[in-house]
Amino acid sequence: MASYQKVIIAGNIGKDIELKTTAAGLSFVKFGVAVSDNYLSKSGEKVETTEWFNCAFWGKQAETISQYFSKGSSILVEGVMKTSKYTDKDGVERSSTDLVGKEFKFLDKKSSSQGAQAPAQQAASSLDDEPF
Repeated sequence: MASYQKVIIAGNIGKDIELKTTAAGLSFVKFGVAVSDNYLSKSGEKVETTEWFNCAFWGKQAETISQYFSKGSSILVEGVMKTSKYTDKDGVERSSTDLVGKEFKFLDKKSSSQGAQAPAQQAASSLDDEPF
């Protein structure tokens, strides 16, 4: 049996995005996306829940996202979930699961970055060399 994974979310970016670069010179961004859901409880009350997704993009896509997106911007992200393990500054082993983006779309009509018009869609790129 073949395996397949594809995750698509649409939501709002939780904080301003900072473009970073690896020691090898590869650009990347990591940011949280809030995805909200509304429903009625059994008692008829409106309930809103929010799930947060850690997202990561690399290369030219990371550069584009850092240029056109900021806190509160609406984004659609398509990619795969990947878990990485690391040791924190206190020596404790931890893990982090990120939605590693392959594609994204602007959901806002205009980018909040100085009123500039953002590109309609960013094409997918190969993530074979990603440092995860």
